[in-house]
Amino acid sequence: MAGSLVSDDELKTLLVDQMELVDAAEFEKAQQMATRLKIPLERALAERGRFPLAFLLAQLAQAWDVGFIELKVGDVQLDALQIIREEYARSHGVVAFERQDRTLKVAMANPRDRMIIREIAQTTKHEVVPYLAPEGAIRRAQLLYKGSLREMLERSALRASTEINRPAKPAGSEAPGTPKWHGGPDPLRRAPAAEASAADLVTRVLEYAVVTRASDVHIEPFELETLVRYRIDGVLHEVMSLPPTAQASLIARIKILSAMRIDEHRIAQDGRFEADLSGFVVDLRVSAMPTQWGEKIVMRVLSREAASADLDDLGLAASDYELLIKSLLRPFRHDPGDGADRVRQVHDPLRDAAAAVDRAAERGQHLDGRGSHRVHDAAGQPDPAARGRRLRLRERAPGAAPAGPRRHHGG
Repeated sequence: MAGSLVSDDELKTLLVDQMELVDAAEFEKAQQMATRLKIPLERALAERGRFPLAFLLAQLAQAWDVGFIELKVGDVQLDALQIIREEYARSHGVVAFERQDRTLKVAMANPRDRMIIREIAQTTKHEVVPYLAPEGAIRRAQLLYKGSLREMLERSALRASTEINRPAKPAGSEAPGTPKWHGGPDPLRRAPAAEASAADLVTRVLEYAVVTRASDVHIEPFELETLVRYRIDGVLHEVMSLPPTAQASLIARIKILSAMRIDEHRIAQDGRFEADLSGFVVDLRVSAMPTQWGEKIVMRVLSREAASADLDDLGLAASDYELLIKSLLRPFRHDPGDGADRVRQVHDPLRDAAAAVDRAAERGQHLDGRGSHRVHDAAGQPDPAARGRRLRLRERAPGAAPAGPRRHHGG
């Protein structure tokens, strides 16, 4: 939320004095966390107090005598949405989501801004009823200005499947100095229209995931089709079927964005990238797994409004927490000379942190519902140094019980 939405004193009065959800010491820690991580205080309070941010916003709305709405995609009427211009809605953090006669319900990041309410009433000729809504939910809803994302997704898939087989420029038509492929037909060479269609399809796939609040996107190849499925509220929903011709360009585009090797199809890979969807930024954790009919892609969608990890909340034992802090503060030295034995005795902070994570996992603890696993190098051999430094990409339903640490015992 914007800094002017609610003051620290107002939050403290509501949560500490009136509702007694947190005590004064916990409130001060939340203030320090918000300053350190540069996040809104109300979000830090919700995370440290272990109550949903929506609950906190609902209490604020009740105190301000306005309505509250979480603003899901089904709450937005497309005809009401268009009453407020997209440019104005984005610049002022508002979304019109329902119209009844001459009454317009508007979700706002700050429903106490009387100037904006008055401007909307004057320009739309409607009586405005303000509602407090999460800022992230407002940005999600603003993606609906593009129309039906389901229809746009299907059109992008159709373009991708028809463009992929169009020939590229004839040989010899490249500009002078353009690198050429001399090993037969270039397997990575595609027509520009096909590349543009694949990029557009990836954008539509991600936009649909954001609007529907999907936690995962699965792209799974089969013999006669490629299925695109979304995990929404823990359940996988089949949304679209692509022809096999569109699979290669779509997966190649995702692998390029994730900094994976697009010429490697035999081993599992993982990567990450950031997507800016008309101002709504999401982080994607991507895994590629070879299957019988091609590579399967799983993308974990992580919104910036999700919980921020704080060292105090990792669940480590006191001894491991102390070791981690000391290791991070200890300077890391490197001896490029003949002191190989001495170099091996120097503590690596990341190694010590990984050891602390592994010990937590062995005791049955888990971090954010994930189990650790060993990462393999490019040759498929286990990399001992990577143990505990990455977290297993979950393909189970969110909130499922952790399966515990998984380790590779092969050669």
